[in-house]
Amino acid sequence: LPAQVKSASQYVSDTVLDYGAISNGKLEAEVVYIDPDDKEGKEEARRFKVKPLRLDQRTSTKASLQLAYLGVSFQYGGKIEPLPPTSALSSNDLEYQLSSTIRRMIRKKKPKIGFTTGHGEATLARGLANAKRYLKDYDVVSVDLKEGKKPIPADVEVLIIVGPRQRFAEKAKYELNKFLMAGKAIALFVDGMTLETPRGQFQGRQPPRIGRANNTGLEAMLRYWGVKVNADIVMDPQNRPLPLVAGSGRAVLVNYPAFPVVTDFSRKSPITKKLRQALLVFPSSVSLTAEAKADKQLTGEVLARSTANSWTHTGIFIFDPMRVPKPQKPGRGPFDLGVLLKGSFRSFFAGRAVPK
Repeated sequence: LPAQVKSASQYVSDTVLDYGAISNGKLEAEVVYIDPDDKEGKEEARRFKVKPLRLDQRTSTKASLQLAYLGVSFQYGGKIEPLPPTSALSSNDLEYQLSSTIRRMIRKKKPKIGFTTGHGEATLARGLANAKRYLKDYDVVSVDLKEGKKPIPADVEVLIIVGPRQRFAEKAKYELNKFLMAGKAIALFVDGMTLETPRGQFQGRQPPRIGRANNTGLEAMLRYWGVKVNADIVMDPQNRPLPLVAGSGRAVLVNYPAFPVVTDFSRKSPITKKLRQALLVFPSSVSLTAEAKADKQLTGEVLARSTANSWTHTGIFIFDPMRVPKPQKPGRGPFDLGVLLKGSFRSFFAGRAVPK
């Protein structure tokens, strides 16, 4: 086998045996070597759902193709679950894959994650269709917060709000506040500005998209908790060419600064420490308030930043793919694009009546 695969095989074997050694007898670990040409060996691999990998070997004089069985599979309670084939060859997240698979198999009930609906958000039916596939360790559900008519289910542990476009009613904000006061987590992906297409006739031309402040009604509550989402668009010369529809209706490849490629992440937070880059679309800057920084009950951390050459656009914004914005005040960055706050929060509705 190639040296790289031999090394990966040894690493996987050692890690699996380590898990068995420190489990106090709760996990039986076994490393099995099989001959890909042996009928019984192949049947054993098939039973444990380990699929063969095709390995290309090339030298200056020849090229060859080999089959190798390199994988990890768990058996528990009559179920067999293999790790994805790429995990067996990667040292980046092998321990995470091993631990999360064990936890998933022995858990009687998956933790529940809720995605909100009712305010123009991206939903599990539209925009977040892959969420359930990627969050397979969790029970992923929709939570209707429109007008706050229904309480957030008590068994939801994390609530995620993605791209709201409409104002939250006071009762809906009360439900969010109650959820956070119960010691649970909320993740918000909020635009400071939103782009809309104006109504009217444009005689065959691609209609412009005009940016405006995105008033979700959450602004005061977020500031009270220590976070401000700014009504701006972060522009960055570090971006990626994307196909955009021009006035003629044809797609053209454009380097547009409102689609920054972010590479500056917190290496301490488990949320971002393994991210290398992320492409954002019309992102807004976000900041921790002075009150949050001074509050000894809270800990704030910046998760992502734009580059030092970035700038922000405020006020009226007309999106035209063929007119690339120039820096208003170049070199004003970096700007914070994501923050994390944790600790003991104050209730936004303290001393106030429950909204009807």
